[in-house]
Amino acid sequence: MMTPATVPTSHKLRVNGLMRRGLEALDPSRPIAFFCECGSAGCSQTVWLTRQEYDERKASPGWAALAPGHRRTEQRGWAAA
Repeated sequence: MMTPATVPTSHKLRVNGLMRRGLEALDPSRPIAFFCECGSAGCSQTVWLTRQEYDERKASPGWAALAPGHRRTEQRGWAAA
């Protein structure tokens, strides 16, 4: 069974998108806990953003929901600093 700590980045990206769409009826100013999209298989940290913040930032090429101290890697995903 996969846990958040072992879920590959592509799954975290997909789950974040599904959570965003699934919480459409939520108050837009209420923060949502998204998975950190770094590439570390051991990362289970959350990134709190409102729907609007997530949408605005996701529209920027190369942006990802990253926990403090986490960064992009050269490859597909992200990694802890």
